[in-house]
Amino acid sequence: MSAANKAPSELLAEINKGDFNQKHVEAQEKNPLPSAEAIQEEKQHQEHMGGITGFRRTSLKRTQSQEKGCLPTQDVINQEKTEAELRDRIGNFNKEQLKHTTTTEKTVLPSSGGRS
Repeated sequence: MSAANKAPSELLAEINKGDFNQKHVEAQEKNPLPSAEAIQEEKQHQEHMGGITGFRRTSLKRTQSQEKGCLPTQDVINQEKTEAELRDRIGNFNKEQLKHTTTTEKTVLPSSGGRS
């Protein structure tokens, strides 16, 4: 070995002595395994993806669709027209055509003959 690769003699003497003041340490695994729920979800996902990728369009059957038009009856149309006309007349009502009137309040009291 070259001089640059040689360890200092003090370090070598301490290593050979074997007196290391070190503490015992328990090793902890940092890579935990997935939970049962995560495994189940992954399996379901794989099954869905397999069903999608393995799907054959030729297994589908051709269908004829019928469009059904739901038109209102003549009675409903007439009722809606009447409501629209009424709302239009109420909205366009001319208040200037009204006459001013005064109200008189009358209080009718029972006669004294009806009491006992």
